[in-house]
Amino acid sequence: MLEQSGKWARIAFGTDTGYAKLEFLTLQEQPFVSGARRLAADAKLYASPDINASVSASLRAGEYVLALARSGDWCQAEYDGIQGFLPWACLE
Repeated sequence: MLEQSGKWARIAFGTDTGYAKLEFLTLQEQPFVSGARRLAADAKLYASPDINASVSASLRAGEYVLALARSGDWCQAEYDGIQGFLPWACLE
């Protein structure tokens, strides 16, 4: 899940993004493994794990980040020497 608004969620699957009603989604925790991860969708690297935080970098689907840690729906990552946070669902 990339983001949530009311009863809807913007989701990513592979290189596709779309919207789904939350009542039809079952969210599952994925085990965290640090290392290079490919972006499934365009994403922003935020200064803190909050979509209202300042944006440190804008990333394109297909680019790679170094995943450092996971906390809930957020991944702490590094891209081109810049550390920040991006939604876990943006990663393949």
